[in-house]
Amino acid sequence: VVHLGTLALASHATPGHAPGGTSWTWRACEGTRCVDIAYVDSHSALTDDAYRFSDHPDYVAAFQRSLDVVEALPCDLLITPHPVASDLLARFNGDSPLIDAAACRRFEGAHLLEGAGHWVQQEKPEAVSAVLLDFLGRAGG
Repeated sequence: VVHLGTLALASHATPGHAPGGTSWTWRACEGTRCVDIAYVDSHSALTDDAYRFSDHPDYVAAFQRSLDVVEALPCDLLITPHPVASDLLARFNGDSPLIDAAACRRFEGAHLLEGAGHWVQQEKPEAVSAVLLDFLGRAGG
């Protein structure tokens, strides 16, 4: 925990995008209203022709553990470096609730599709479509 005045920032190892990935949580209060805020680091596991994330089972296992960590974070307000991962822009625009106590439990920063590289939508179009359709069905889209 890092203390800055009265603010206490808790770090959480979330090696999604990179082995040193770190997410942070803190509580912000205004008057009697407090909100648990979570900054969840990138969970985009990129690959290319020379390197495949899925060829490293230890990295894949750490990635999955980091998703489990995110799911358990205290989280009324979820912030991510890639806004689409947390529907951040829609929430800032008022199209979705900004405060959502279930946001971290629903966070789905990435899906690992075995055998796919950087251009996963071209290499595994059926699998990508299945993931998208599942997400849209659960999101009411």
